[in-house]
Amino acid sequence: MLKYGPYYLKTYLDNDGTIVQARADILVPYKEIWPDAVKENGELTNTDTFKYCARVIHYSLNNPLFHHHCLRHTHGTILAENGAWPRTVMERLGHKDIKTTLERYVFNTDKLQNDAVEIFERAVK
Repeated sequence: MLKYGPYYLKTYLDNDGTIVQARADILVPYKEIWPDAVKENGELTNTDTFKYCARVIHYSLNNPLFHHHCLRHTHGTILAENGAWPRTVMERLGHKDIKTTLERYVFNTDKLQNDAVEIFERAVK
């Protein structure tokens, strides 16, 4: 922010939930938010930003199974493995339907299976 001064792009949440950006020297009547994924000048990153990195991993490192969408699956599964509520996982992934989240984005890992056994054993004691 110091480097770009008035040209730094600040991010705001509009009253209808829309995300807007404006230069730091412009007064905006919305709530300022601080997204995690911004460029040096404050500009929001998007899916295209990471797609380039994913292509490097996919082609240059010869990993044909990796694509930019893989990390969404990993994110959802890690949240589930660590006890996140399914609706929360759904909302973080931007889904409107819990079925999409559970059928396509959260994998039934060994950890989830073992946790289910432990939960059941505690419940019947």
